[in-house]
Amino acid sequence: MNWLERWQRRRYEIARGADADLFADNARRYRWSLGLLAAGALLWWASERFQLAHALRVVTECLAGLLAITALILVRWANEQDRFLRKPGPEGPPSIIER
Repeated sequence: MNWLERWQRRRYEIARGADADLFADNARRYRWSLGLLAAGALLWWASERFQLAHALRVVTECLAGLLAITALILVRWANEQDRFLRKPGPEGPPSIIER
């Protein structure tokens, strides 16, 4: 079976609901990363908008950066998981006897 046939079979399996729980977990990872990125942007905006004490401003900006980095890690993880879930299975071993 060639790659195209295995890929089509995997798409058919996904459409029928195979690994639906893994796809739901992965969608949750995307939502979490978006929420963390939004929270980081909001913290950064708040530190820029309001006059904060220097120490509080540094803490706020560091926390915003940490949230943004965590969001980027989560979105990268979700992308890799999505690629893995959509990838067709490996080709079977060669056989001497034709079927």
